[in-house]
Amino acid sequence: MRVLSAVRPVVPKTQGSVVESIRVLRVAFTSARESLTRVALQVRDLIVTAPDQLRAVLGPPSTGERVARAARFQVTGDVADPVVGTKLALRTLARRYKVLSAERESRLPDIARD
Repeated sequence: MRVLSAVRPVVPKTQGSVVESIRVLRVAFTSARESLTRVALQVRDLIVTAPDQLRAVLGPPSTGERVARAARFQVTGDVADPVVGTKLALRTLARRYKVLSAERESRLPDIARD
């Protein structure tokens, strides 16, 4: 039992090679990709459960078209109203999607791409 509870120093990986650079870039890229996917699914799910008038506006187009439309929403009124609250949530998520998309496409070099 004593062996299992022994405290040993943690030794970091060697940081002087291209392999380490690729590893850390992959971490950033994977994080952006997973976040982008999560936001796209949240947008889709909010549209599915949205009031009818919003579903009609955001219906079947692609994720990119839905995001573009939702990012332009003008939110006025009481957020306690389901239409206004849903518009605000969709606009927030759509803008986040755009930021994550831009980050994924422009900030990481080709070496970190799939």
